[in-house]
This record gives sequence, structure tokens and C-alpha cells, in this order.
Amino acid sequence: MKTLINKLIRITLGLLGVAMVDSCVAKAEYGCPHSDFEAKGVVTDEDGNGIQGIRVVVSAEYPNPNYVGGPITDTLWTNHAGEYVSRDDNFAILSSVKLEFEDVDGAENGGEFQSVTVEVPIFKVREGDGNWYMGAYEAGADVTMLEK
Repeated sequence: MKTLINKLIRITLGLLGVAMVDSCVAKAEYGCPHSDFEAKGVVTDEDGNGIQGIRVVVSAEYPNPNYVGGPITDTLWTNHAGEYVSRDDNFAILSSVKLEFEDVDGAENGGEFQSVTVEVPIFKVREGDGNWYMGAYEAGADVTMLEK
């Protein structure tokens, strides 16, 4: 009985034009704007050596005043060379992002470093296809962290 009710609800919602879509393939098929976004850079100490294990938070406030969710965020860590890369598709509608760099493991990464926060612009690096794909965007910063 429950299966029959679920089928009836899906048919009714489908007739009303409500799509139940949650896959990436559906973005292009059903008209959901999307893009590619990449934030990248290198975190070094004062001697120019890459710092591993720095937490990088990429964030921005959603520009729509009617949006009730929190900020758009992505958290990642630097690799052995101090490099970080964030790939997402939510940031392309923005003009800038905030990057927060924090030493969360203390002396384990070669020293204790002061936190750094910067706001950087987002640049369009590839045009969209004229349909629902908005193109590719990039932002990022190379940061030198000072020891505490």
C-alpha cells in the first residue's frame, strides 16, 4: 500500500511539474546553472619553504538575501609542498571569497605560525556554453605565514 501511495505522489508531482532530481547529469538536462570553481595557492614560511598541515577555509556569504542557509564554505589542508586546491561549483556566482589560513597542529609542521585571513577576487577563466554551464572561475592566494 505504501508503495502505491508513493507512486501516486510521484506521478502527481510530475504532472504538476515538480522534478525530483539530485544527480550531476540532471544539471544540464533540467536546466540548473552550474560552473567549475577552483581556489588554489601555496602557503610558505618566511624562508619560502612550503608548510604542510595548514587548514585553509574558503568561504563566502551567499549573495541572495532570501537564502536562509549559512555561508558557502570548503575546508582543506595544505600538502607537503604547502599547496592547497579547492574545487567546487557553488562559488562562481560570487565576486570574491575569504581565505583563512590557520596552523592547527602547532610545532608538528615545522613551527607555530600566526593565522592569516585574506579576501580575494574571483576571476572567470573560461566562458560557458551559452546554456546552463556558466564557465570556469578561479581565486586564490600565495601566503607567507609568520612564526608566533
